[in-house]
Amino acid sequence: MKLYETLPDSVIVNGKRYKADFDFRNVLRMLEILARDDLIEDARQWLAVKCLMKHPPRCGYSMILFEVRSMLFTGDHKPDKKKITDYEQDADLIRAAFRQVYHIDLYRDRVHWLEFTSLLSCLPDGSRYM
Repeated sequence: MKLYETLPDSVIVNGKRYKADFDFRNVLRMLEILARDDLIEDARQWLAVKCLMKHPPRCGYSMILFEVRSMLFTGDHKPDKKKITDYEQDADLIRAAFRQVYHIDLYRDRVHWLEFTSLLSCLPDGSRYM
């Protein structure tokens, strides 16, 4: 993402713009649902999109999910193969590090997923998480 660009708040599928809320909590919920194996694929995809949208469409949600994943998990925001983060297990350390380093309260502050992952990847060695 270029420095002068704003953080995305939607995806475009077949020429239609779908507004979405990419707060880190919503994306983490989406990832949690996508990891579930007790749901059929269609239900998993629809529920994942529902994490980001108040009123997801009844059809085409798999294409929306594809675009969302392409936008959120490409380039600088691909998962780091060397460092594995378990967002559930490391939650307290991540919260403490964000508070310590950036003065961001992850209990209360809204943080876009792309900003969250950028900040997380740049935590200094002296922070609680590292």
